[in-house]
Amino acid sequence: MSKRAILLTAAIALSACAAAPKADAGKYKDKGPFGERGTALAPPTDTPADPAEGTACNLDAARAFIGKPGAQIADEARAAAGARSVRVIKPDTMVTMDFRPDRLNLKTDDAGVVKDVSCG
Repeated sequence: MSKRAILLTAAIALSACAAAPKADAGKYKDKGPFGERGTALAPPTDTPADPAEGTACNLDAARAFIGKPGAQIADEARAAAGARSVRVIKPDTMVTMDFRPDRLNLKTDDAGVVKDVSCG
C-alpha cells in the first residue's frame, strides 16, 4: 500500500473522531464566565443578614455537662449551649475538621462520659 493511501485512510479515520458542533454553541457567546460582561453578580441569598446570627455556642453553659453520660444529655447540652447542632465524639472516632461555630462537641471517654466540651 502506498504512503498516500495510508495517509488518506488515517486522515479519514481521525476526522470521524472530531466532535460535532453543539446546537446551542452560539447561545452563550456574549456572556463571560461570571454572567453578562461588565455586571456584578448578586451576593448569595443563603447567608444570614447578621454574620453573628446562628453562631452562638455558650461554652460556659456546656461545661456543666462534663462528667455526665454524653449520649443521654446531648440534646439538653445543645439547648443549654444555644448551639444549632451537637456531636458526641468517642475516643478514636474520626470527625470532620470543618469549623462550625454553631456546633457543640461533647468529647467522651470509652464509657461514654463527657470529659471535654468545645464549640466548632
